[in-house]
Amino acid sequence: MKKLLFIIIVCFSLNGVGQNIDSLGIDDDMLLNRNEAIYFNQYKEAYAIDNIDFIGKKVVFAYDNYAKIISKQEYFTKHVIPRIKNNMFVSNHISFLTEEETKNTNGIFAIVVVWSKIGLTKGRRKRIIKKFIKKN
Repeated sequence: MKKLLFIIIVCFSLNGVGQNIDSLGIDDDMLLNRNEAIYFNQYKEAYAIDNIDFIGKKVVFAYDNYAKIISKQEYFTKHVIPRIKNNMFVSNHISFLTEEETKNTNGIFAIVVVWSKIGLTKGRRKRIIKKFIKKN
């Protein structure tokens, strides 16, 4: 099977999303709850990526140009919910892990880096994966 890596750089407007924000970031479980998955599935619709679905998936979150790993709760409560409430955008870089990387990281599906000007280079991506494996 082909190993595919999709890197999506997204500045996505959340106007009119109709998101139940009370259920976003309510815990630090890496497995996304239903509403968190719906939030990320909006990105696939914006970029017409039909074969990607965040429901039942685990995600690692990182912040800024240094790609510091942050919790899911911090991602949603600090970076997403305040912007949804004010109809503002969130700048995310989303990178989907290969099958091998998913296996090595105990099921991580994607890396989401919020508010990074330089994106998610191959080197930074590898460092995030290494940090995650070491931490867990």
